Amino acid sequence: MNRLTLATAAAATALVSVAALAQVPSAPPAPEQARLTLAQAVAIAEYMGQGRALKAKLDERDDQPVYKVTVKDSLKEPLKVTLAAHGGAIVASEREDHDE
Repeated sequence: MNRLTLATAAAATALVSVAALAQVPSAPPAPEQARLTLAQAVAIAEYMGQGRALKAKLDERDDQPVYKVTVKDSLKEPLKVTLAAHGGAIVASEREDHDE
């Protein structure tokens, strides 16, 4: 219960930060101002997957910066979450295949 509360608080903090960035009405911000931090991307992915991040990295998808985060979910299965670095939208999520 305590872990869920912490994950919810971390995700809410990340989403509030993203919302604050999105409310700037002038010209597009510089990439370093609009970009989610790696910690924020991890918090969002952990909240979505209800688990813990195993790895995370900044990458590109369709020439746009994205964070790729792998989370071990509540079922102990790896879940790959891809988030837009500008805005934090979830671009994709998929389960990793395990060939045993």
